Amino acid sequence: MAELFDKLPFENLYWNQMETLPPSELRELQTLRLRRAVERAKELPLYRDFFAKNPLSDADFQSPEDVRRLPLTTETQLLDQYPAGLWTVPRHEIARLYAQKNGLLTALTRQDVQTQADLTARLMYGTGTRSNHFVQISLNFDRAGAGFAYQAGIESIGAAAIPQGGENAEILSAPTDFLNSLNVNGICADTKCLADVFSGAGCQSLSLDYAHVPVGPEVLNRRGELEDRWNLKIWLNWSHPAFFGAGMANECYLRCGLHLQEDVFLFEILNPQTLECVEDGLPGELVVTDLTREAQTLLRFRTGLTAVINSAPCACGRTGRRVTFVSGQ
Repeated sequence: MAELFDKLPFENLYWNQMETLPPSELRELQTLRLRRAVERAKELPLYRDFFAKNPLSDADFQSPEDVRRLPLTTETQLLDQYPAGLWTVPRHEIARLYAQKNGLLTALTRQDVQTQADLTARLMYGTGTRSNHFVQISLNFDRAGAGFAYQAGIESIGAAAIPQGGENAEILSAPTDFLNSLNVNGICADTKCLADVFSGAGCQSLSLDYAHVPVGPEVLNRRGELEDRWNLKIWLNWSHPAFFGAGMANECYLRCGLHLQEDVFLFEILNPQTLECVEDGLPGELVVTDLTREAQTLLRFRTGLTAVINSAPCACGRTGRRVTFVSGQ
């Protein structure tokens, strides 16, 4: 199988058929999942008062746009529910918890962990990671679940994950010997970690082919320069720590915006002053609703990020809309 992957153009391959759902089927799936998400959210203390005053039923959700009937959620509200006020399942069904520096506690069930792995596999497979690759993870595993998400995605594809996150990791002290001796193909890191890797002696001889990097101002403004300096391809992805560690949006090989994973989340762009929805192509605040997460269900979560959504079809064949971040990252 590995030999087959080497011969095929990776840009024409998809990890999951959900990435290419026809728009009508996607909307039908989103509507169905939105109804189930609302049923889960009704049990949460955060939304209990809202649903007591607004007894919505399945009949009130006939399209994805009906998400606008639901209340907005802020990070402050989430923090007020610490520690377990946002769990929608019994304690024994929680499979993983991420305790983050700002006090946010993110929970996943076993099915959520599988979803996390699938989302991350999508972003990595779509930009060339294959089963015969070795991929280094140079992100701390306490960083919003990103390290675990990357490891799960890599292993789902069948590639070899090399978790080396942390300040004292060997990868940061002797990158050339370590990476080249294993013929490592790619690395998952932010720009700071990459700078640490490439600041070591002999860094010019590193054999890395690509890096998966969370989107941020530095890499957005200097990607071409960094790629030339380090002689590798940089692929961008995005995820908010209140949801999954990685894979909510990711680039395809064309690099014309990040494809939103719209079978798992509903995305809106709102005017931050009026909180009214704005049209695709115009900037506003990115708002996200969980559609499938079992352990926690967030309704219309305000990310605080300014973004633009592009609904034009992408030549790669993926049917999800694409997002470009303007500020706040």
